[in-house]
Amino acid sequence: MTFSGVQQRGNAFCAKTHCNPAKEYFIQRAKHAILPFMIMNPSDLPSGVTRREALKQTSKALAGVAGMAALSQLTAGISNGAEVSTPASASPPDQPKIPVEKLRIATCQFPVGGNPVENAKYIRDFMHQAVADGAHLLHTSEACLSGYAGIDMPSFEKYDWEALRHETASLRKLARDLKLWLVLGSAHFLDAQSKPTNCVYPTLPSPSNCPSMSLAC
Repeated sequence: MTFSGVQQRGNAFCAKTHCNPAKEYFIQRAKHAILPFMIMNPSDLPSGVTRREALKQTSKALAGVAGMAALSQLTAGISNGAEVSTPASASPPDQPKIPVEKLRIATCQFPVGGNPVENAKYIRDFMHQAVADGAHLLHTSEACLSGYAGIDMPSFEKYDWEALRHETASLRKLARDLKLWLVLGSAHFLDAQSKPTNCVYPTLPSPSNCPSMSLAC
């Protein structure tokens, strides 16, 4: 049945009132569809249909009737010239975009030896190359400034710790001058009774944020 036909038949229910004809029609149809299932005995149901199944079918019918009634109200409103509001966009308002800053990291390897002065020469060259290539941080290999005991030299016995301290301070100063973060792999002398430890000297570009420290590995 077309919607216009529903409206015509619905007028019979609204002859003396100002109700919505289509809505009343669907309500009456729902009542007539539900009432028999609510009052009949289980033995009165059609063959093969249980009361549970009948109620389930009735619920589906009710849902359809409710939907059609809502559609009839919407259609009636449009036909009467009523404005139909549309929901506002759920998207959040435009937020100012925060520029994404990227961290560019350079790393280096070179033939490490037991002489911290020679090792420091390689590191300086790589520091300048990193800055020229737009890197923010230079990462060096493990114990690259001091050399690795047992591999790059037999041991730390009679090692020139003073030269290592001097080169460490010089590289850290150069990092601050170049405004370059430096992760410097080296060895750290504790005292005469303790074995030296592998360490990392992190150097920040700002002198105020660059304490004299090392991270033991």
